[in-house]
Amino acid sequence: MKPILTFIVLILTGTAGSAQQVVASSGNTVTADVYTLDWTLGEPAINTFTGSNLILTQGMHQAKLIVSSINEIRIQGLEISIYPNPVECYLELKVKKFDGSNLNFSLNDQNGHTLLNKVMEHNIEQVDMQGLPPGVYILNLFPKNNLWQRTYKVVKN
Repeated sequence: MKPILTFIVLILTGTAGSAQQVVASSGNTVTADVYTLDWTLGEPAINTFTGSNLILTQGMHQAKLIVSSINEIRIQGLEISIYPNPVECYLELKVKKFDGSNLNFSLNDQNGHTLLNKVMEHNIEQVDMQGLPPGVYILNLFPKNNLWQRTYKVVKN
């Protein structure tokens, strides 16, 4: 009887010692109504193993990963120059070999707030950035029919 009891205690302590643990810099669980969100940040060890018909990914909070690729739409004859970047005072937009009057542009901050939305009146436009604080801004250039869009990162010193 004593050997069986010892065996059971060893089995139970062995399984308790091998429980899943994660070493992460941050994480939390949030529950609202019937939904629960668990997240971790900075998990250093994640591995994926593939077999003939199985995929095993170890690590916490694994989800189905879908990777999308966006191919740039090339407009024949369209040449766009944006300079200087980084900018201090004025950013210059120059459109070559394309009717600039059919283009709009917008300037957004990192929070997505639109700071400027304007129709290009000429093939060269200046954007006054003197009143803006230093940071990263997003410049979108698109035609009036919205069939395509070019996005540029602009750094303000």
